[in-house]
Amino acid sequence: MLSIGCSTTKAAAGVFRVAVLLAVLLAVSGCSNNPLGDGRPLTGVYISPVGGGWTVGFSGVIAHWLDNKWQQTPSPTEADLFSVHMASPDSGWIVGVGGTILKYDGSTWAKASSPTDVTLFSVYTVSPVEAWAVGAAGKILHYKGDSWSLVASPTDVDLHAVQMLSADEGWAVGSRLQTAQPMSIILHYANGVWTKQSTPEGVRLFDIQMFANGEGWAVGQDVTAKPNPDGAILRYKDGTWTREAVAQISLLNSISMTDAGNGWAVGGGAMVRCTNGHWAATDILIAKHGLSKVYATSNDGWAVSAYGGGPILRYQNGTWSAFKNQ
Repeated sequence: MLSIGCSTTKAAAGVFRVAVLLAVLLAVSGCSNNPLGDGRPLTGVYISPVGGGWTVGFSGVIAHWLDNKWQQTPSPTEADLFSVHMASPDSGWIVGVGGTILKYDGSTWAKASSPTDVTLFSVYTVSPVEAWAVGAAGKILHYKGDSWSLVASPTDVDLHAVQMLSADEGWAVGSRLQTAQPMSIILHYANGVWTKQSTPEGVRLFDIQMFANGEGWAVGQDVTAKPNPDGAILRYKDGTWTREAVAQISLLNSISMTDAGNGWAVGGGAMVRCTNGHWAATDILIAKHGLSKVYATSNDGWAVSAYGGGPILRYQNGTWSAFKNQ
Protein backbone atom coordinates (compact mmCIF):
# COMPACT_ATOMS: atom_id res chain seq x y z
CA MET A 1 0.00 0.00 0.00
CA LEU A 2 1.27 3.43 -0.93
CA SER A 3 0.60 5.86 1.91
CA ILE A 4 1.71 9.47 1.68
CA GLY A 5 1.04 12.09 4.29
CA CYS A 6 2.12 14.74 6.72
CA SER A 7 1.54 14.09 10.40
CA THR A 8 0.87 17.69 11.36
CA THR A 9 -1.63 18.71 8.71
CA LYS A 10 -5.38 18.59 9.30
CA ALA A 11 -7.28 17.62 6.18
CA ALA A 12 -10.51 19.17 5.04
CA ALA A 13 -13.50 17.10 4.03
CA GLY A 14 -14.87 19.92 1.91
CA VAL A 15 -14.27 20.80 -1.69
CA PHE A 16 -10.85 22.12 -2.64
CA ARG A 17 -12.37 25.15 -4.30
CA VAL A 18 -13.40 26.65 -0.97
CA ALA A 19 -10.43 28.97 -0.85
CA VAL A 20 -10.83 30.37 2.66
CA LEU A 21 -10.87 26.97 4.33
CA LEU A 22 -7.81 25.85 2.44
CA ALA A 23 -5.94 29.03 3.26
CA VAL A 24 -6.52 28.27 6.94
CA LEU A 25 -5.21 24.76 6.46
CA LEU A 26 -2.10 26.09 4.82
CA ALA A 27 -1.50 28.59 7.58
CA VAL A 28 -1.68 25.99 10.36
CA SER A 29 0.26 23.34 8.47
CA GLY A 30 3.83 22.89 9.51
CA CYS A 31 4.99 20.82 6.59
CA SER A 32 5.09 20.70 2.83
CA ASN A 33 5.39 17.52 0.78
CA ASN A 34 5.15 19.14 -2.62
CA PRO A 35 8.33 19.70 -4.62
CA LEU A 36 7.81 23.45 -4.94
CA GLY A 37 8.88 23.69 -1.32
CA ASP A 38 6.71 26.59 -0.17
CA GLY A 39 3.59 24.68 0.81
CA ARG A 40 1.16 26.57 -1.43
CA PRO A 41 -1.83 24.40 -2.39
CA LEU A 42 -1.91 23.25 -6.01
CA THR A 43 -5.26 23.14 -7.78
CA GLY A 44 -4.65 22.50 -11.48
CA VAL A 45 -2.27 20.50 -13.66
CA TYR A 46 -1.92 19.98 -17.39
CA ILE A 47 0.57 17.79 -19.25
CA SER A 48 1.12 18.31 -22.96
CA PRO A 49 0.97 15.26 -25.26
CA VAL A 50 4.15 16.55 -26.89
CA GLY A 51 6.04 17.07 -23.64
CA GLY A 52 6.15 19.69 -20.91
CA GLY A 53 3.45 20.64 -18.47
CA TRP A 54 2.11 23.20 -16.00
CA THR A 55 0.66 23.28 -12.51
CA VAL A 56 -1.03 26.22 -10.77
CA GLY A 57 -2.30 27.03 -7.30
CA PHE A 58 -2.89 29.52 -4.54
CA SER A 59 -1.31 32.98 -4.34
CA GLY A 60 -0.58 33.00 -8.05
CA VAL A 61 1.85 30.07 -8.05
CA ILE A 62 2.74 28.75 -11.52
CA ALA A 63 5.25 25.96 -12.15
CA HIS A 64 6.55 24.51 -15.40
CA TRP A 65 7.57 20.88 -15.93
CA LEU A 66 10.87 21.31 -17.72
CA ASP A 67 14.13 19.35 -17.78
CA ASN A 68 12.58 16.62 -15.62
CA LYS A 69 11.69 18.88 -12.73
CA TRP A 70 9.05 21.39 -11.64
CA GLN A 71 10.31 24.96 -11.87
CA GLN A 72 8.42 27.94 -10.51
CA THR A 73 7.73 30.53 -13.19
CA PRO A 74 7.26 34.28 -12.65
CA SER A 75 3.57 35.00 -12.13
CA PRO A 76 1.85 38.33 -12.89
CA THR A 77 -0.70 37.84 -10.11
CA GLU A 78 -1.11 36.83 -6.47
CA ALA A 79 -4.69 35.67 -7.07
CA ASP A 80 -5.53 32.04 -6.36
CA LEU A 81 -5.43 30.10 -9.63
CA PHE A 82 -7.60 27.06 -10.35
CA SER A 83 -7.08 25.80 -13.89
CA VAL A 84 -4.52 25.71 -16.69
CA HIS A 85 -4.94 24.40 -20.23
CA MET A 86 -2.65 24.66 -23.24
CA ALA A 87 -3.44 24.80 -26.94
CA SER A 88 0.22 24.21 -27.76
CA PRO A 89 3.58 24.48 -25.97
CA ASP A 90 3.56 28.19 -26.87
CA SER A 91 -0.07 29.09 -26.21
CA GLY A 92 -2.33 28.57 -23.21
CA TRP A 93 -4.56 30.02 -20.51
CA ILE A 94 -4.89 30.08 -16.70
CA VAL A 95 -7.96 31.22 -14.75
CA GLY A 96 -8.70 31.95 -11.11
CA VAL A 97 -10.21 34.15 -8.42
CA GLY A 98 -11.80 37.50 -9.27
CA GLY A 99 -12.12 36.75 -12.96
CA THR A 100 -8.34 36.41 -13.31
CA ILE A 101 -7.25 35.31 -16.78
CA LEU A 102 -3.59 34.79 -17.73
CA LYS A 103 -2.25 34.17 -21.22
CA TYR A 104 0.98 32.39 -22.20
CA ASP A 105 2.85 33.58 -25.29
CA GLY A 106 5.60 30.96 -25.35
CA SER A 107 7.90 32.70 -22.87
CA THR A 108 5.88 34.55 -20.21
CA TRP A 109 2.47 34.59 -18.54
CA ALA A 110 0.64 37.93 -18.65
CA LYS A 111 -2.73 39.22 -17.44
CA ALA A 112 -5.49 39.31 -20.03
CA SER A 113 -8.57 41.50 -20.01
CA SER A 114 -11.51 39.73 -18.36
CA PRO A 115 -15.21 40.50 -18.83
CA THR A 116 -16.09 39.33 -15.29
CA ASP A 117 -14.91 39.60 -11.69
CA VAL A 118 -16.37 36.30 -10.49
CA THR A 119 -14.12 33.34 -9.73
CA LEU A 120 -13.33 31.22 -12.76
CA PHE A 121 -12.82 27.53 -11.98
CA SER A 122 -11.96 25.96 -15.33
CA VAL A 123 -10.54 26.80 -18.74
CA TYR A 124 -10.28 24.70 -21.90
CA THR A 125 -8.51 25.61 -25.13
CA VAL A 126 -9.87 24.60 -28.52
CA SER A 127 -7.02 26.16 -30.49
CA PRO A 128 -4.57 29.06 -30.07
CA VAL A 129 -7.39 31.40 -31.11
CA GLU A 130 -10.33 29.84 -29.27
CA ALA A 131 -11.02 28.83 -25.67
CA TRP A 132 -13.80 28.56 -23.07
CA ALA A 133 -13.90 29.25 -19.33
CA VAL A 134 -16.57 28.73 -16.66
CA GLY A 135 -17.04 29.91 -13.10
CA ALA A 136 -19.21 31.10 -10.26
CA ALA A 137 -22.87 32.04 -10.76
CA GLY A 138 -23.06 30.08 -14.01
CA LYS A 139 -20.72 32.40 -15.88
CA ILE A 140 -19.51 31.14 -19.27
CA LEU A 141 -16.74 32.96 -21.17
CA HIS A 142 -15.65 32.47 -24.77
CA TYR A 143 -12.37 33.55 -26.33
CA LYS A 144 -12.49 33.90 -30.09
CA GLY A 145 -9.87 35.72 -32.09
CA ASP A 146 -8.45 38.32 -29.72
CA SER A 147 -10.79 38.84 -26.73
CA TRP A 148 -12.89 37.15 -24.05
CA SER A 149 -16.64 37.74 -23.85
CA LEU A 150 -19.54 36.52 -21.73
CA VAL A 151 -22.01 34.25 -23.49
CA ALA A 152 -25.58 33.32 -22.57
CA SER A 153 -25.76 30.76 -19.77
CA PRO A 154 -28.88 28.74 -18.88
CA THR A 155 -27.95 28.60 -15.18
CA ASP A 156 -26.72 30.61 -12.21
CA VAL A 157 -25.27 27.49 -10.55
CA ASP A 158 -21.47 27.59 -10.04
CA LEU A 159 -19.75 25.82 -12.93
CA HIS A 160 -16.64 23.88 -11.91
CA ALA A 161 -15.40 22.28 -15.12
CA VAL A 162 -15.63 22.67 -18.87
CA GLN A 163 -14.42 20.41 -21.68
CA MET A 164 -14.67 20.96 -25.41
CA LEU A 165 -14.73 18.05 -27.83
CA SER A 166 -14.42 20.46 -30.75
CA ALA A 167 -15.19 24.05 -31.62
CA ASP A 168 -18.82 22.98 -32.05
CA GLU A 169 -19.42 20.71 -29.05
CA GLY A 170 -18.63 20.87 -25.36
CA TRP A 171 -19.75 20.02 -21.82
CA ALA A 172 -19.71 21.70 -18.41
CA VAL A 173 -20.69 20.63 -14.89
CA GLY A 174 -21.32 22.46 -11.65
CA SER A 175 -23.11 22.58 -8.30
CA ARG A 176 -24.81 24.97 -5.95
CA LEU A 177 -22.75 24.19 -2.85
CA GLN A 178 -24.41 26.57 -0.41
CA THR A 179 -27.90 25.04 -0.42
CA ALA A 180 -29.11 22.37 1.99
CA GLN A 181 -30.37 20.37 -0.99
CA PRO A 182 -27.53 20.48 -3.51
CA MET A 183 -28.40 21.32 -7.06
CA SER A 184 -26.05 20.06 -9.75
CA ILE A 185 -26.02 21.03 -13.38
CA ILE A 186 -24.75 19.43 -16.57
CA LEU A 187 -24.59 21.63 -19.67
CA HIS A 188 -24.10 20.60 -23.29
CA TYR A 189 -22.88 22.94 -26.03
CA ALA A 190 -24.16 22.26 -29.55
CA ASN A 191 -25.44 24.37 -32.43
CA GLY A 192 -23.94 27.45 -30.79
CA VAL A 193 -26.01 27.18 -27.58
CA TRP A 194 -25.43 25.85 -24.03
CA THR A 195 -28.41 23.82 -22.77
CA LYS A 196 -29.25 21.96 -19.55
CA GLN A 197 -29.16 18.17 -19.42
CA SER A 198 -31.12 15.82 -17.17
CA THR A 199 -29.05 15.28 -14.00
CA PRO A 200 -29.42 12.63 -11.25
CA GLU A 201 -30.50 14.13 -7.92
CA GLY A 202 -28.49 14.25 -4.71
CA VAL A 203 -25.05 14.83 -6.22
CA ARG A 204 -22.55 17.64 -6.47
CA LEU A 205 -20.44 17.61 -9.63
CA PHE A 206 -16.88 18.92 -9.93
CA ASP A 207 -15.34 17.49 -13.11
CA ILE A 208 -16.24 15.89 -16.43
CA GLN A 209 -14.58 14.02 -19.28
CA MET A 210 -16.38 13.21 -22.50
CA PHE A 211 -15.45 11.34 -25.67
CA ALA A 212 -16.34 11.77 -29.31
CA ASN A 213 -18.08 8.36 -29.37
CA GLY A 214 -20.87 9.79 -27.21
CA GLU A 215 -19.71 8.35 -23.89
CA GLY A 216 -18.35 10.11 -20.82
CA TRP A 217 -18.01 10.48 -17.07
CA ALA A 218 -18.61 13.09 -14.37
CA VAL A 219 -17.43 12.99 -10.75
CA GLY A 220 -18.29 14.70 -7.49
CA GLN A 221 -20.04 13.88 -4.23
CA ASP A 222 -23.16 11.85 -3.40
CA VAL A 223 -24.76 13.63 -0.45
CA THR A 224 -27.55 11.05 -0.13
CA ALA A 225 -25.09 8.44 1.19
CA LYS A 226 -25.43 7.74 4.92
CA PRO A 227 -24.03 8.36 7.44
CA ASN A 228 -21.49 10.42 5.45
CA PRO A 229 -21.34 11.60 1.83
CA ASP A 230 -19.53 9.41 -0.68
CA GLY A 231 -17.78 10.12 -3.91
CA ALA A 232 -20.10 10.17 -6.91
CA ILE A 233 -19.43 8.88 -10.41
CA LEU A 234 -21.90 9.39 -13.25
CA ARG A 235 -21.64 7.63 -16.60
CA TYR A 236 -23.02 8.99 -19.86
CA LYS A 237 -24.01 6.37 -22.40
CA ASP A 238 -26.78 6.07 -24.96
CA GLY A 239 -27.83 9.63 -24.23
CA THR A 240 -28.44 9.12 -20.49
CA TRP A 241 -26.55 9.90 -17.27
CA THR A 242 -26.59 7.10 -14.65
CA ARG A 243 -24.83 6.56 -11.31
CA GLU A 244 -21.96 4.12 -11.02
CA ALA A 245 -20.96 2.22 -7.90
CA VAL A 246 -17.82 3.52 -6.19
CA ALA A 247 -15.93 2.53 -3.06
CA GLN A 248 -16.46 4.80 -0.06
CA ILE A 249 -14.52 8.03 -0.45
CA SER A 250 -15.74 11.40 0.79
CA LEU A 251 -15.69 13.15 -2.59
CA LEU A 252 -14.09 13.09 -6.02
CA ASN A 253 -12.65 16.35 -7.34
CA SER A 254 -11.15 15.33 -10.66
CA ILE A 255 -11.21 12.67 -13.36
CA SER A 256 -8.74 11.78 -16.11
CA MET A 257 -9.56 9.00 -18.56
CA THR A 258 -7.12 7.55 -21.07
CA ASP A 259 -10.10 6.28 -23.09
CA ALA A 260 -13.83 5.80 -22.47
CA GLY A 261 -13.26 2.76 -20.25
CA ASN A 262 -9.99 3.36 -18.43
CA GLY A 263 -8.68 6.10 -16.14
CA TRP A 264 -8.45 7.63 -12.69
CA ALA A 265 -10.44 9.84 -10.32
CA VAL A 266 -9.06 11.56 -7.21
CA GLY A 267 -10.46 13.38 -4.22
CA GLY A 268 -10.70 13.16 -0.46
CA GLY A 269 -7.72 11.19 0.70
CA ALA A 270 -7.60 8.47 -1.93
CA MET A 271 -7.75 7.49 -5.59
CA VAL A 272 -10.05 5.23 -7.59
CA ARG A 273 -9.35 3.53 -10.89
CA CYS A 274 -11.54 2.61 -13.85
CA THR A 275 -10.60 -0.53 -15.77
CA ASN A 276 -12.69 -1.58 -18.76
CA GLY A 277 -15.56 0.57 -17.52
CA HIS A 278 -15.55 -0.69 -13.91
CA TRP A 279 -14.47 1.48 -10.96
CA ALA A 280 -12.63 0.16 -7.91
CA ALA A 281 -10.67 1.54 -4.98
CA THR A 282 -6.89 1.48 -5.13
CA ASP A 283 -4.43 0.96 -2.28
CA ILE A 284 -3.13 4.49 -2.75
CA LEU A 285 -3.96 6.46 0.40
CA ILE A 286 -3.00 10.12 0.65
CA ALA A 287 -3.01 10.23 4.43
CA LYS A 288 -4.61 13.36 5.85
CA HIS A 289 -4.58 14.98 2.42
CA GLY A 290 -6.89 15.20 -0.54
CA LEU A 291 -6.07 15.41 -4.22
CA SER A 292 -7.48 18.26 -6.26
CA LYS A 293 -6.56 17.43 -9.86
CA VAL A 294 -5.33 14.47 -11.88
CA TYR A 295 -4.08 14.41 -15.46
CA ALA A 296 -2.95 11.06 -16.85
CA THR A 297 -2.19 9.17 -20.03
CA SER A 298 -1.85 5.40 -20.31
CA ASN A 299 1.78 5.49 -19.17
CA ASP A 300 2.36 8.88 -17.51
CA GLY A 301 0.46 11.18 -15.22
CA TRP A 302 0.36 13.69 -12.37
CA ALA A 303 -1.93 14.41 -9.44
CA VAL A 304 -1.70 17.51 -7.23
CA SER A 305 -3.07 18.48 -3.84
CA ALA A 306 -4.76 21.66 -2.68
CA TYR A 307 -4.73 20.60 0.96
CA GLY A 308 -2.06 22.26 3.08
CA GLY A 309 1.04 21.58 1.00
CA GLY A 310 0.19 18.04 0.05
CA PRO A 311 2.29 15.96 -2.33
CA ILE A 312 2.59 15.89 -6.09
CA LEU A 313 2.19 12.31 -7.31
CA ARG A 314 3.59 10.95 -10.56
CA TYR A 315 2.35 7.93 -12.49
CA GLN A 316 5.04 5.95 -14.33
CA ASN A 317 5.44 2.29 -15.26
CA GLY A 318 2.07 1.44 -13.78
CA THR A 319 2.79 2.97 -10.36
CA TRP A 320 1.90 6.19 -8.53
CA SER A 321 4.56 7.63 -6.21
CA ALA A 322 5.38 10.90 -4.48
CA PHE A 323 7.56 13.10 -6.68
CA LYS A 324 10.33 15.36 -5.44
CA ASN A 325 12.66 17.50 -7.51
CA GLN A 326 16.20 16.21 -7.53
